[in-house]
Amino acid sequence: MKLTLALLFTLNVYTYDCSIHKIYCKIIKVKPNIDRRYAKRLSDLLYNHSKTPMISVAIGMQENLLRFTDRYGSFYYNGKLTRGITDFGPFQIHVDTAKNYNLNLEKLNIDLEYNVIWHSKILEDKIKKCKRLGPKAFSCYHSFTEELRENYYKKVMRFM
Repeated sequence: MKLTLALLFTLNVYTYDCSIHKIYCKIIKVKPNIDRRYAKRLSDLLYNHSKTPMISVAIGMQENLLRFTDRYGSFYYNGKLTRGITDFGPFQIHVDTAKNYNLNLEKLNIDLEYNVIWHSKILEDKIKKCKRLGPKAFSCYHSFTEELRENYYKKVMRFM
């Protein structure tokens, strides 16, 4: 009896009504093997901080498969070529973007909520700057160059 109850509880902990928990269900749909606790936390954060959570899920999938990991590479810092983290978190916020927004790089590296909050603000700013593009405005999150935007738009739309 105890085993049955424990098993039922375990199976139902992360089962949600998709008509209510649309963001969570979108995350599970595009990445079925994701850790359910992480998916729920990410879903809740996007619900609370993003004006365009479904676009954010698709961007997160395109950028880093929604993983909270960083990308390492080379970049210019104070005029010198440096090696280190170039993009942060599930939405791959670039180090130059982080500097332009005066973000705390250490916090961006370890705090999922901080990462979601700033991704949401950056995405909102990019959409405003590119509103002339209509539904493709989010593609400015990646680049202001037309060819790169078009390519990015197509890649992100695979997850919509």
